[in-house]
Amino acid sequence: MKAYGIFFLVLCIWLGVSLAAQAQTHPCDATITPNPTITNPLIVVGFCHNGQDLDGNSTTIMAFKIYVDNLLVLTWTSPTPTGAPSATGYSYFQTIGIAVSRGTHAVAATAMNIDGDSVMSASFSFNKAGKVPKAVVAVRAQ
Repeated sequence: MKAYGIFFLVLCIWLGVSLAAQAQTHPCDATITPNPTITNPLIVVGFCHNGQDLDGNSTTIMAFKIYVDNLLVLTWTSPTPTGAPSATGYSYFQTIGIAVSRGTHAVAATAMNIDGDSVMSASFSFNKAGKVPKAVVAVRAQ
């Protein structure tokens, strides 16, 4: 009877771990929430790329360029994906923090290999919110 209890416990743990592993969705396969409000001081841009050229051949990506409101804000050389590729072969990348003013913005990216830049990705709109500084105190004139 004791052996059945231990077997059942091990089976439950194995099923729980298996289901948890299946429940995780790769960032490149996840549904993206449109128009988020970001309150962090810096934004981090995440995106996916499959490391291929226009003909579907493997290519070395030398840099990604990040644009905010169509202005180049970051040229990221030597990019490294955050983990293993998705089942469809796309790797997920996240930039360093980028300072963006409060308000509504759009971010887009391009990939660059030795032959040049890709076309710009579709833009992703977001709202940047923050808190203004505390009030100034002890103001005086002398």
